[in-house]
Amino acid sequence: MTQNAWLSDPYLALGAQVRLGRNVDGLPFGARLQKAEALRLLHRAEDAAKRASGAQMALVPLQDLSPDCRQGLVVQGLISRDMEEKDHCGLIWGQDKSLGILVNGEDHLTIQAQGKAPDLERLLKEAMSLETLLEESLDFSYDPQWGFLTQDPQRIGTGLQASVVLHLPLLTRTGQIRNVAAALRQVGIKMENAYGRRESYRLLNQMTLGMEEEEIIHKVNESAQEIASREMAWRQAFRRQHPGVMEDRVWRAMGIARCARRMDWEEGQLAVSQLRLGASQDILPGFSPRELMGLEEEIHPALLTLRAGRSLSPQEEEEARARCFRRVLSQKPLED
Repeated sequence: MTQNAWLSDPYLALGAQVRLGRNVDGLPFGARLQKAEALRLLHRAEDAAKRASGAQMALVPLQDLSPDCRQGLVVQGLISRDMEEKDHCGLIWGQDKSLGILVNGEDHLTIQAQGKAPDLERLLKEAMSLETLLEESLDFSYDPQWGFLTQDPQRIGTGLQASVVLHLPLLTRTGQIRNVAAALRQVGIKMENAYGRRESYRLLNQMTLGMEEEEIIHKVNESAQEIASREMAWRQAFRRQHPGVMEDRVWRAMGIARCARRMDWEEGQLAVSQLRLGASQDILPGFSPRELMGLEEEIHPALLTLRAGRSLSPQEEEEARARCFRRVLSQKPLED
């Protein structure tokens, strides 16, 4: 497998996302936007989105949702974490949840497209196509010299944030992840922990000023490909130097997760990480990337609470999480 092909491994590259930050001309940015202006903008954005999509998109005001519902949207990558407790903001989406618009988040509008890695180019085209349609109804703040104006100075220019999420257990366990993060900073790429996913990281561009969208996409993809290649090299080296050890650890995690009656969230995240590593290395049969992604989301405290329809005690939450694992893993063989 070539270096570039590692990003096509759905157990290693967990997803990609493109966000375009846009602000409406004539309105204050960020915290200076007053409540009445924010509410009007919600409806202006909804009207623009309906015209752009042929009435296929609709507004979900986040203030109408419970804290657990909001947190569930964060877990699924549908809203940013800064919107989790913010008032007068919303999510506009249609049947295709992979394309949406965040309203009154960090910027007035954030056009968001997410999908599989390494599809950043396709996601950028989708986001920019929607932006073009929205511009028929909304005037975005743009300076001929600086480009699109955004709340975050680092995003002035294209307003583009492109990211890829990678599962990097070997780089994490060997401590190499710190060196990787430092090297990425030197080329303008930020690495941050992926929310709710142990041993997984989001790689995203730090700057946009003076760069074209395609250049940013290329830099993020190139960095992700290099890091994915390093991770796979460490996996291969570990299996050569310690025959059978990875297999034993993966199957132990499988056995524990299949039989546990209580499991806290950290244990659950680590268990999914081991299962994903085992599936990627052909140690565990029968696990699809989608299945593991769904399990990872399902064991989040907020989604367990939503499913129960009431607040859970710590013990009840751990028992519910363990039941999730037993339900999924009971269908899997315990022998390789």
